[in-house]
Order: sequence, then structure tokens, then C-alpha cells
Amino acid sequence: MIAAKISLDGTGLFGDVQERGMKIIHLANNAPPIRVARLVGGMSSGKSSLMIGVEISQKEFLMLEISMELFLSMAAAFQAAENRDGKRGAVYITPADDGNGFVAAMGFGIDEKTMIPEMIIRRAPTVSQALQKIAETLEQRMGEAH
Repeated sequence: MIAAKISLDGTGLFGDVQERGMKIIHLANNAPPIRVARLVGGMSSGKSSLMIGVEISQKEFLMLEISMELFLSMAAAFQAAENRDGKRGAVYITPADDGNGFVAAMGFGIDEKTMIPEMIIRRAPTVSQALQKIAETLEQRMGEAH
């Protein structure tokens, strides 16, 4: 499965692309529509996946497939970011190194005393469970702050 790194505020996620000298193709206003399809049973496990297609040029078409669980988890993270009090954050999700479950990490600010990024890292059997553990910890920490 493809790992995903998302930025909840749009900063810092693409800087390395330009630094590495990669060609950037920015599709915007007049681009062809993005094609998105749910593939029932698209994963080898039999679970659904999501196929995203983008026409890059007249001769190039990019197709990306991710698990539906990962997509929905990312969507939940973005929804939570839309509803929170303006703190910045980023979420990283990847299969665990040993192949047992997933690891999700969320950076959600800088500790003002130590200037060290605050991070929540959780491991669980599924992506959604790992993100749920992060959300519970974040809610607990925010509750303690109020």
C-alpha cells in the first residue's frame, strides 16, 4: 500500500520536490477534470480502493490507487483541521516496518517552552484505528489546556 503524508495547512510538504530538481506540473483552473473512482474489492484483501486519474498532457495520464480506508482517514484529518482552532499540523501514515498494522503520526505545533515539535505517534491494526488513537490523545491534550 502507498503511504501518505498530508499537510493540514499546506506548508512544507512539497519543498523537497523543487530542491531535488524535479519537474513540477501544476494543474489548476483550466485543467481537465480529475477522475476519481471507488473500486469495490480493489485491494488484495478484498476491501475497496480509490483510483485517482489525472491527464497530465496529451500523451500522459497519471493513475494512483490508494486504499479507501487511507483516503477516508485523510479526509477525516482534513475535516478535523477545518474545524479546529487554527493550530497547524501534519499527519503521516505508513504501514508498520514489521508489516503488522500501521503507524500514524501527527505534528500539531511547537512546544513554546522547549521549541520542540509536539508529536503524537500511535500504532494500530488499521489506519482508521491509528488515526482514532491520535484524535483521542489530541482531544485529551486540548481538554487539559482549557
